[in-house]
Amino acid sequence: MTVPTQDIRLGAHASPTTRLSTRPSARWFRGLLTQSRMPEKTTHSQGPDRPAKPTPSVRSEDGDSTAPLEPSPLGKLDIKITAGKVPAPKLPAPAPISPMSEPIDLIALDIDGTLLRSDKRMSKRVLHAVHQARDKGVQVILATARPPRSVREIHQYLGLDTPQINYNGALIHDPVRKRHLHHQPLNHDLAMKVVKLARRIFPATVVSVEILDRWYTDHVDETLPTETSRVFAPDFVGPLEAFLHVPVTKLMLLAPAKEIAPIREEVERKFLGRLAFAVSDAHLLQVIHPEADKAHALAWIAKRLNIPAKRVMAIGDAPNDVGMLSWAGLGVAVGNAWPEARRVADVVVPGNDEDGVAHAIEQFVLYRR
Repeated sequence: MTVPTQDIRLGAHASPTTRLSTRPSARWFRGLLTQSRMPEKTTHSQGPDRPAKPTPSVRSEDGDSTAPLEPSPLGKLDIKITAGKVPAPKLPAPAPISPMSEPIDLIALDIDGTLLRSDKRMSKRVLHAVHQARDKGVQVILATARPPRSVREIHQYLGLDTPQINYNGALIHDPVRKRHLHHQPLNHDLAMKVVKLARRIFPATVVSVEILDRWYTDHVDETLPTETSRVFAPDFVGPLEAFLHVPVTKLMLLAPAKEIAPIREEVERKFLGRLAFAVSDAHLLQVIHPEADKAHALAWIAKRLNIPAKRVMAIGDAPNDVGMLSWAGLGVAVGNAWPEARRVADVVVPGNDEDGVAHAIEQFVLYRR
């Protein structure tokens, strides 16, 4: 399959006349502005006892992926079209779909390792697939471990008007109206106990704390980056006691992979049931409220859209995506996914460097509806 190679460049200062247009707000989530209780998480059995679902086949297409989308020097996503309107790519022939499959009304997309390629760029084929799904009335949301500030320009780039799931589900944020819709913070005393345990095991453990959309730390180690630290500087650097006295949205422990493993083992053993843990990088352990999860947040949004789980497709790659892949009616793992994500997925599509998100949307949404 040949995809147009007309250049889309992500620059630091795209002019308003060259930005991709966004649809007027559908106002579909106005009701989200009223806080309500988190729905109980649906637990799916895993492993050999899990009922088998029909596995739709996915046909892989060879062809030109796309010209790269150049990031700005700061790595932010700003859009500049250098050669006019980009035509939509020709879609592959539809794959066979199980007669038991449901139409998809809501798509949840993980970002790193899924939506973005390994070079942190997005292909035009993926961009067009998302736009075409939206044009068909399908709601698209981003579900990520990143904070709101690190997702803002991706959200704008895709032309979305939907809420986003941040911090692995600890926060649901409305970037259009700049409001937090749901917050599930961690008790600050418990967070401090975790920090002390981690530094007792490995004294050089880097501690980063996210409180809503701000980053606090007592020191930075550039050899242990996060996706956010590559672009943004901390809002505050100082003693832990200066900021660990209020509820914490997400606690991050960073250390070399061989050092983080025993920290994770001991923290999980001692605080089992009192904390939730998310892993997306080998050198990073993310600690959040025990009821915070991408699956809980996705269910929260779907309930307010009156969309049942069976009409939701979730696409991801890492252990922190396992919950939403299990909860969604169609869980899709990209080809580069961790074994934990592949095991619970209903189908595996090509990897993030081979337009896996576009494959999933084309095969299970665009031709199905």
